[in-house]
Amino acid sequence: SSLVELFFLFPQNNILHSSIEDFIVNLLEGNLYINKPLIISLIKKSKLLSRIVKTQKMNDSILQRPRGNRLG
Repeated sequence: SSLVELFFLFPQNNILHSSIEDFIVNLLEGNLYINKPLIISLIKKSKLLSRIVKTQKMNDSILQRPRGNRLG
């Protein structure tokens, strides 16, 4: 949950995003039996999916503006 908080707290930090993305991908591609509690926590407690959708909508709105730069 803390990693997800950092991810969304710093939308322009590509190095941070890359590191967190690598962690999440490794978690999801790893042993499901061992990682299941972490995966459930990642998706439910951090509200990851709803945050992704919310951020995508915000990003789309920013891109509609003149000189709008997409989020990290």
